[in-house]
Order: sequence, then C-alpha cells, then structure tokens
Amino acid sequence: MKPKFEYKIRLHTEHVDGKGKLRLDSMLQIFQEISIAHVSSLGMPSSFTMAKNLIWVIGKERIEIERLPQYEEEISVRTWPGKRMIFIFPRYYEIADAKGHPIIRATSYWTLINFSTRKVADPVKEGIEVADESRGDELACPMALRFPELEKKTVFEPKFTDLDINGHVNNTKYMNVVQDLLPNDFLLNHDAKAIDIHWKKEIKIGDSVEIKYGLVDGAYCFGSDHFLIKIQY
Repeated sequence: MKPKFEYKIRLHTEHVDGKGKLRLDSMLQIFQEISIAHVSSLGMPSSFTMAKNLIWVIGKERIEIERLPQYEEEISVRTWPGKRMIFIFPRYYEIADAKGHPIIRATSYWTLINFSTRKVADPVKEGIEVADESRGDELACPMALRFPELEKKTVFEPKFTDLDINGHVNNTKYMNVVQDLLPNDFLLNHDAKAIDIHWKKEIKIGDSVEIKYGLVDGAYCFGSDHFLIKIQY
C-alpha cells in the first residue's frame, strides 16, 4: 500500500483562535496547502495547470473532528487521492497527533476549471490524471445538502483581503464569514465536531451575498446562492 503524502506542522499563533485551538479557516488552509504540495510532487505544480489555463477548485468537503489541536502542538498532516469520478477528483485528509492518532478526518471533491471561461474542464482531454490511492475506509461526502427555510439573514460583501490568486473569495474565508455570525459566548464554549461545505459558485469583489442561517436539529446551517455550510458543535 502506497504511503500517504505527509508532513509535520507545529501550530503557531497564526493557526489558533482565542482559545488556543486550531481555527477552522486555518484547518482548511492546511488542507489546501497539502493538496497543492501533493499534486506538485506528482509533477503537476501550479505552473503546469496554469500553462493549460486551468485551476483546481474545491466543490464539496466533509470534516469530522475528534478534537482540535492546540497552540504549539506538533501535528502530522496527511493526504491521498481517490478514484476520479468523470470530472471529480476525490481527495482525503487526516490530521494526527504526536502519537499518530488521527484527530481530524476529511473528504473533499475537486474539479479542474478553465481559468478564463470558469467552465469545468475535461481532465482526460487535458491529459491530467491522479492515481487512486483510496483505502476504502474514507469518510463519505454528502452529494447534496438541503436546509429548511432559515430565519436569520445577513449580507456579505467581500473585501480585497478575502481574495486569492484566482481572483475570488478563497474557500478558507467562508468559515470566518459564517462563524462570525454566531454568538461569541457560544463559540468560546463549544468546538466544532463535524462540518459539511458545498461551494456552489465563486464570490468576487462587487458581489452582495445574502446569507440565511439558523439552528436546525442541533447544527448551525448557513445558506446562500454561493454556498451551503453545516457545522455541528
């Protein structure tokens, strides 16, 4: 069995929140960066895809959290790819403690899109393939999220600092947007245990995004035309 792509990180102040625990946006950033590092190790760095006018975008993610690592804790971050489903590239993640015990597990679905047209690219025609290294025990990622009518609402208007190199709001920023809608006292006393995220379409400067949110069956749900997020605490 091929070993998972892995490296170690020691958590510093930029990784943690006011409780000294790994921030959810930092967790997504860690997953994003190890994804980039892994495909680069396979001979497909960003320069390779950009030469084809292609970019990787994430569409869905499921995360389960046993506990959030803390400030100055050393963690091992692991990733490995699954079997491609036509245009969808599954990718799996683990964050393990110093003893090697997985404390966070995740599954994500990625696609390649044309940078200019923003349309999904055919990886076969583009000559891009990532070998299946799945083990069969990975988390299932829901193909659909559906919420009842959510009562509360707000509007998000992105700022320059929300953007990434692809010219849209980075996927990691969404966690800050929705968490900031929750009461501070609640966040100080509760840690996320499971997260589902579906990115529906990109957000750019100038967009005005209405977000509806509320508590549904013990989980906080956030919905808009651009994304759906469910966080269980």
